[in-house]
Amino acid sequence: MKFAVKEIKHTKSGASCRIHEFGATVLSYTSAARREILFVSRDAKLDGSKAVRGGIPLVFPIFGPPKDESSTMPQHGFARNNVWSTVEGSEFDEDDSAGISYELDFNKVTAGKGTNNSWESGCYNVKLILDISITGDALTTILNIHNTGEEAFPFEALFHTYYSIDDHSAMDGSKCFVQGLEGYNAYDQLTKRNKMIGSEPITIDSELDSIHTPPDGIYIADLLIGVGATETIKLVCSGKVDGREVPVSVVVWNPHEKKAASMGDFGSDQYVDMLCVEPGLLRGDTLDAGKKATMKQIIAA
Repeated sequence: MKFAVKEIKHTKSGASCRIHEFGATVLSYTSAARREILFVSRDAKLDGSKAVRGGIPLVFPIFGPPKDESSTMPQHGFARNNVWSTVEGSEFDEDDSAGISYELDFNKVTAGKGTNNSWESGCYNVKLILDISITGDALTTILNIHNTGEEAFPFEALFHTYYSIDDHSAMDGSKCFVQGLEGYNAYDQLTKRNKMIGSEPITIDSELDSIHTPPDGIYIADLLIGVGATETIKLVCSGKVDGREVPVSVVVWNPHEKKAASMGDFGSDQYVDMLCVEPGLLRGDTLDAGKKATMKQIIAA
């Protein structure tokens, strides 16, 4: 099956982005300075056989595997495993920004529901809308989650963002790092241990897969990401459930050498070229019938 890849250009600045309709996955954002911000593996599957390995896959309604072991919903849910439609009339190119919107109605979801869960049984209904906009130095993605059913549902949502690291330097802590998680609790998904993040930036020297939960009173993730000798990315992410601000957690992931070699859709040597910094709503919030949740990510080069 052939899938459409849409290119959006901001004429005034020269910035551009590309979006794959499978999962409404943003594959590329090139700033006005002509720097590619996002990483996509050379072995990524773009044929719909699985979620795209790179760019910004969308995680919904679960993060990771299902909490209920009897459920067969695939890891990270169904949002990234279905074809999204462009919202009619949403594409624009104006002086201040350019963009487009995509939507996924649960009634048109054909993959990823799994079995033995309330999504598969028809208890829940949802409409997802992803608004994408670009300027010369920033990419903004807003995920809108509308409960269109008659039952409240619990959910998790996350922007699984892959950043491109210059000069194969992801293992060099002076060039590749994450700052801004001081005081967060880090749950290491490999060792199953918790620790408090101090003032030192997070760097990579082995496989890394940790969930960072903010302390009480911190709602917005505001981070600085090193992506090269002279390049940094400013990441700001916020979330609301029924108009109420909710805290944003952050996952930091790099597969390192051994895990990279075991992944069929990831180049075995490409772990030095990327870092995932993934903000999301991971508390298992509940969205009542007729209500809306939003998650907004701004990546500034």
